[in-house]
Amino acid sequence: MATVDSPTSGYLSAWVDQTQQALRVTTRPIEYNGPGGSLLGGFYAQTAVTTAIAPNGSVILANFRFTDTARTALIYRVAVNVVTVTAITAQVLNPLRLFVARSYSVDDSTNGTLLTLTGNNGKRRANMATCSATMRLGANAAGMTGGTSTVDTQPIGSAATPQSLIAVGSNMPTTDLYKADVANGMYPLALTAFEGLQVVWGTTTLATGTVIVSTVIEWAEVPSY
Repeated sequence: MATVDSPTSGYLSAWVDQTQQALRVTTRPIEYNGPGGSLLGGFYAQTAVTTAIAPNGSVILANFRFTDTARTALIYRVAVNVVTVTAITAQVLNPLRLFVARSYSVDDSTNGTLLTLTGNNGKRRANMATCSATMRLGANAAGMTGGTSTVDTQPIGSAATPQSLIAVGSNMPTTDLYKADVANGMYPLALTAFEGLQVVWGTTTLATGTVIVSTVIEWAEVPSY
């Protein structure tokens, strides 16, 4: 095993396997502790679960709104799951979509239920700072309204519902709307203050039956990125 030293600090900086000439590294999440601890952030995850509803076309079923002017929210994953509660007769079920909302100055509070993100809720570690985001879920078929934002024209992600989503108990397995993986260049979606996300039902109203829609969002809050 050979070592590669830093030319400036003199400290050991890497190990290289002598047989395969491969660099040995240990991957870690990005640093979240700001200078002096004043901008301490953290890693978070939260899930919004609707009641059994028959969503109207293109309604907001879940949202995420970031408000911290001193930090950046890095979105690593947004995923959805749909479970049939009351049988659905044959109809078109258009893909669920994920939109980025800019200038998100007012939350969509009408028909929306605010999730509790205070205390340790959503934290990946108890000593992390309380998150600086709000998250709501649509309380009925009309979805959430009343917000003020400029929503991107095109969605940043979508998930098609399976043809089998008909009988009671059938489901769309948890499916990513967005994930910061190799397909996305490993680059998270970076949101600054008063930017956010909206998870939107397909363009066609669910004419018969009811479903429960779950949305999970995983993110980090950092001083800069």
